[in-house]
Amino acid sequence: MIPGALLALALLSVVLAAAVMARLPHTLPRLTFALGMAAFALEALCECGLLALSGTPESHASWLAAVQAAGLLIPAPWCVFAFASARQASAPVPRPWQWTLAAGSLALAVTAAINLKVPALEVAGQAGPFDVATLTGWGQWSTAVEIVATVAVLYGLEPSLRNSYGATRWKLKYLALGLVAVFVIRFYLLSQLLLFRALTTESIATGAVVTLVGLLLVAAGLARTQVLGTNLSVSRHFVYRSFVVGIAGGYLILAGAAGWLMNTLGIPDKVFWGTVVLSVGAMAVAALLLSEMLRWRVKRYISRHFYAEKYDYRQQWRTFTQSLGTWVTLDGLVSQLLRSVTETFGTTRVALYLEDELEPGTLRLTASLGTGRIPTAMTLCLADFESASAGLAAVPVAVLGEAAAGPLAGSGLVVAVPLPSQGQLIGTLLIGSERDDTPYDPEDLDLMATVGEQAASAIATARLSERLAQTRAFDTFSRLTSFVVHDLKNSISALSLLSQNARQYMADPEFQRDAVKTLGFTVSRMQRLLGRLANRQVAEALALEPLDLAELARETAETQLAGSRVRLRVEPGEAPLALADRELVQRVLQNLVTNAVEAMEGEGEITVRIQERERFIACAISDTGCGMSEEFIRTSLFVPFQTTKKGGWGIGLYQARETLAGLGGRIEVTSQEGRGTTMTVVLPAASP
Repeated sequence: MIPGALLALALLSVVLAAAVMARLPHTLPRLTFALGMAAFALEALCECGLLALSGTPESHASWLAAVQAAGLLIPAPWCVFAFASARQASAPVPRPWQWTLAAGSLALAVTAAINLKVPALEVAGQAGPFDVATLTGWGQWSTAVEIVATVAVLYGLEPSLRNSYGATRWKLKYLALGLVAVFVIRFYLLSQLLLFRALTTESIATGAVVTLVGLLLVAAGLARTQVLGTNLSVSRHFVYRSFVVGIAGGYLILAGAAGWLMNTLGIPDKVFWGTVVLSVGAMAVAALLLSEMLRWRVKRYISRHFYAEKYDYRQQWRTFTQSLGTWVTLDGLVSQLLRSVTETFGTTRVALYLEDELEPGTLRLTASLGTGRIPTAMTLCLADFESASAGLAAVPVAVLGEAAAGPLAGSGLVVAVPLPSQGQLIGTLLIGSERDDTPYDPEDLDLMATVGEQAASAIATARLSERLAQTRAFDTFSRLTSFVVHDLKNSISALSLLSQNARQYMADPEFQRDAVKTLGFTVSRMQRLLGRLANRQVAEALALEPLDLAELARETAETQLAGSRVRLRVEPGEAPLALADRELVQRVLQNLVTNAVEAMEGEGEITVRIQERERFIACAISDTGCGMSEEFIRTSLFVPFQTTKKGGWGIGLYQARETLAGLGGRIEVTSQEGRGTTMTVVLPAASP
């Protein structure tokens, strides 16, 4: 009997491993599941060899060493499986977990290898079939290691079931339950081995039978998943938990009575049968307690027979508000809304229709659960939900009229809940019947109407948030476009000035050199600006470096003034290097030089001076143009889109000020009407 059960266990393990590996892709959970099943099969075959093929003390020792080594290999893949199954496939594995799992697997492998050399179990000169083996000193240590690893597997499996709900729990229930049962019996038998220091055929048989039943549950779970993925008053939650504890207590009383009866009647192998009955019974009770239908019936029974009101409105409102309040995007909010409705009203069917913003009055299907095929659009208004006595209320789908109720008749949706916002209908929530097909009463409909109002407010807020985010994105892009276009205008101004002077100075070799240099610089700069616009790069990454401001200003001015009638004068002086981004500073200087040329109407003198100011370097650019009044400088100079220049954009100096502020500097202005303007760029000095 026992060898047959072990062979069946090995065969079932191999079949489950093959079934999982036959599916693609071979993800980490599937690979570790197959390895874990292979380890179960290996242990079962070694135990079968011990009981069926071994007949001498030497062969007993060899098979026992193989059994212990195979048992130590089992927890490692299942620990990884439990960890990987609880994570998304794209989520990175934290490095501490990588080290922990690797170290634990290595420790188990080393312990298994030592067991092949150092006996963990010994047989005292026993000939014939195996009966009992004694745990050695080393065996106690290896058994303790296996117990710790088994606890780690249980620790990893428990959250997968506890944190699941709805359809996910329905899929995972038997898979998790079977694995938990297998490792619980292993923990029990290993604890018995460590406590009594003896391994018997009875304990091997117990483990084999319970493991076989557990793997049958795992097989059922795989068939379901098709993949490998308070007040002082007594609360309803407390009553429900007490009910569950009562069921568990009743099971223990019945189990104790069964053990007493077997002992009284003198049933042979009562320890074996008692352990099997306890384990199988525990799995049966757990399967009942994890049933969604049973749990819902129990909660409804408690609500109807222990309390005057069906719902704990305070708890329901708090839970519903918290679940919706954490979402700011419509997609996430909609998914959470459907889950909350199914949990609150005990239904498995729910659909949400929201108003099409492009077609007012038309409601379009946004999301649904368990409804099958339903219409993608319908036409409803607030009048369809108005009641003479209660105002807006949840109504049966059948009263919505043939146009709406007809297509929904076969979908199982029975109640329509309005979603009003600011006197308009922004959508409707369609809810199916309860799990036990009990009709909704007025208390249910009142709560549904309240939930609809809260959901409508959350949906309207989410829509406004998304619109605000889109508006900010457009504003940011508009600002970027204005800056880039203004910089392109400055480059075009330089090219325009160059083309005007080319007619007169084209034969001049010096002009030709300056023209080629200006063309190359301008084209390169325009390409960078267009690339920035294409990538929507609002804030540029700073590349700080020591800069010679005098040289950079002279180079920029010469490029801008190539072939023009504006004279450039750079006053001699020595100053430390500034710390700034060369490209950004050059852009600011180019803008200032362009403004100076336009202020002088193409004829005059630009002077560049460099000064040192206590941890700052100042570069002053002066022109002999028309100048500006103090009032204009104070009220309009740095205000975007205000300018006195014909064809100007009014954002150049605003952009220059913002750029210098980002570099830790500033811009200073002094001007006199009719006598010219001085713009001073102040930047931090580079560290010596």
